[in-house]
Amino acid sequence: MAAKDMTSSQIKQTNRQKILKYLQENKGEISNEEISRETGIDKTNIPREIKKLENEGHKISKRYEQIGRSKFVWFLLTSSQTKQMSSQKKKTKLPVQKIKKAEKSETIKENRDHREVISVEQMGQEVTLFGRTIPLDKVREIARETLLGHRVMMEGVKSWLGVWKKRYHEYLEDKPEHFLIDKYEKAQETLNFLYKVEKLFKEITNGKS
Repeated sequence: MAAKDMTSSQIKQTNRQKILKYLQENKGEISNEEISRETGIDKTNIPREIKKLENEGHKISKRYEQIGRSKFVWFLLTSSQTKQMSSQKKKTKLPVQKIKKAEKSETIKENRDHREVISVEQMGQEVTLFGRTIPLDKVREIARETLLGHRVMMEGVKSWLGVWKKRYHEYLEDKPEHFLIDKYEKAQETLNFLYKVEKLFKEITNGKS
């Protein structure tokens, strides 16, 4: 396309826009002579416009060739996506954040639902054991007293188990139906539970510190 055949819309384009469009539409190396001829841009201005395109992020390779007394410069558009990709990355940041927020919201909802299920199960256990539910402030009070007094309880249960340990093993062999066996085993379960409470108490204390 010669310069005189250019449309009015093309005339309104800047020189670098004309060069970029021509490089995009024509693959392969293009000489400065051809660009000048097809876009109507003076050959001496082409290097300056190419530099502007490079500053905008377009990758353009250059090759110089001497043919007789004429010196040619060959241009090749290797990438014109730098700016576009950068803008796309910026645009995708917000949706990613939204997704993360949505995932976080969903996790919170799942945790809340899980707590609600546990709460319902716990209420059912309380009704089964005590005939009614236990108020939350009362539960907290019991938990606090249990944590503060667990060491005393542990020592008491350990002492009781130590006293009855020999008799327990004797009854296991001679009197397997004796009531002491059941009491001893329940005391052992209680001691194991108190060990767990002690571990929990240490974790809470260390977490606060």
